Amino acid sequence: MNLNLEEKIDNFTSFVFRPNIAFQTSSPNSSSVSSTTDQHATPISTSDGTTNSTNHGFNVNGSNITLRHKFAKPYRTLSLDINGMVNVNNGYGYNNALNNFFLLDSTENLRQYYNDSLHSVTLSPTLSYTEPITKNSIVELNYNHTYTHHTTTNDTYDYQDASKGYTGYDSLFSNSYKFESNSDRITLNYRIQNAKFNINAGSGVQFTTYNSLNTTKSIDVAHTYVNWTPAVNFMYSFSHMQRIRFYYSGRTGQPTASQLQPLTTTNDNINYTTGNPALKPQFTHSVRLLYQSFNPSTQNVLFATINASTTVNDIQSAIVPNKKGGQTTTYVNLNGTYSVAGYFDYGWSLKRPRSNLNLITNINYGQSQTLVDSTIAGIGGYQHDYSRNTTLSQTVSWTTNIKKNFDMNLSATSNYNIARNSLHPQQNFDYFSQVVDAEITAYTNSGWLIATNFTYTYTDNRVPGYNASIPLISPSIAKSLFRKKNGELRLTVFDLLKENTSVSKTVSLNRVSTSRTSTLQRYAMLTFTYNLNNFAGRNQRKMPGVFPGRFRNGGGGGGGFRGGGGGRH
Repeated sequence: MNLNLEEKIDNFTSFVFRPNIAFQTSSPNSSSVSSTTDQHATPISTSDGTTNSTNHGFNVNGSNITLRHKFAKPYRTLSLDINGMVNVNNGYGYNNALNNFFLLDSTENLRQYYNDSLHSVTLSPTLSYTEPITKNSIVELNYNHTYTHHTTTNDTYDYQDASKGYTGYDSLFSNSYKFESNSDRITLNYRIQNAKFNINAGSGVQFTTYNSLNTTKSIDVAHTYVNWTPAVNFMYSFSHMQRIRFYYSGRTGQPTASQLQPLTTTNDNINYTTGNPALKPQFTHSVRLLYQSFNPSTQNVLFATINASTTVNDIQSAIVPNKKGGQTTTYVNLNGTYSVAGYFDYGWSLKRPRSNLNLITNINYGQSQTLVDSTIAGIGGYQHDYSRNTTLSQTVSWTTNIKKNFDMNLSATSNYNIARNSLHPQQNFDYFSQVVDAEITAYTNSGWLIATNFTYTYTDNRVPGYNASIPLISPSIAKSLFRKKNGELRLTVFDLLKENTSVSKTVSLNRVSTSRTSTLQRYAMLTFTYNLNNFAGRNQRKMPGVFPGRFRNGGGGGGGFRGGGGGRH
């Protein structure tokens, strides 16, 4: 449920309230079969597992209250902005797996019941004040306090033959903790604006303290951090139709509670994770250069950006292979993580038929790394294992209004992905995917709307049995209501052909994993929307589906649950 309440108290004061609450219930089930071999194809382990669970809860996400006051002096303002978030999720489930470890000559049968819950609250008020210094410059000062508290319960019980029930508490699979943090941030920004250029520069300092108490093993971790948040934004206008922008920002990323806890946990008794209380915060530098041009006489549009980022003290993994065919992972700070991305969009109008055509090119390159203990391989010591990924993407998009009450948007996107690994070249892979989209909407002057969203996805992972051709069709019909047409009743059928499937390919230290997942398929949804302000008349035609594109990559569903093979996500 989403609401947007706005009230203008007087000519100088306004009030905005945006509550947002969602309720969810899910019952996910999964099964998996996996095997691990060494470089000579000698079996190390196999795992055959199933899980099923039930989750229910609600969340208040993105709710906001804003009170803003303008003074008689131009550009002098005072505002209070309060953001809140509440997340309550309770679940339980069963985890069963049969694991065979050939190097250890042993077999393990997991039969487990678990309780999972997360209760969290975040409250973040911000007080901002702006003051004009000269005719073309403004200073902004703001103060923010953020309070976060969450309690996570994760208790696992093994089946006991003697009691014929799930009565054996398993502390290795359990991980419950309480987390609380407080942060205070002060930011000062200075802005200059004139006809040709704008400059906005500033920085903030944030003081953060938090405490994490692991209630499973009675381990208490407390830290205090000081973070800096510099930012620069420059824009230069060559003309009203041509401009260039430059952005720089620096941000700090803090370790999570689970990354800092000095204890070992597992999800499947094959792979293990140990926290590192000595982790430092990571700091990311990001720059962006943007150029845009628009010619109103020809309707030609040119938009190009270059983005780059690098992370200092990046929080990454240190991995030690084990004889079960899995790995033990801890967390370390590493340098050498960076990414570069380019985006180019050129569009122009067509007279016959009256429409717009866009050509969009995306190029992305990124490097990340892990530390790998190569003792088992006979090398000894840790080595840096670099993963370098390149993505090439080309999109052709065509938008038209052939008739007065008919809209059609067509697009086709080709993606080519190249993954390279420095220590394990046998894990290098390339794969190709193609996505074709069609959004068609017809509407009448009396308020009826008929629409459909068609998406066809082809994925070539170069692995037999894991290539996919997935057509998704989601039709809908809607009727605007009331005299001002500010209400709408809509019926949508998602995945009419029951074809929703996700195919993915991932690489880790000692495995290349290709998976096919059958996700939430055909279902119908009836929705009612009421706009307190009358936007429906011009927005209804742009809504061919309630959640356009939601299931194109196999998404959908909610709640955390354990994966197959005795695992837990």
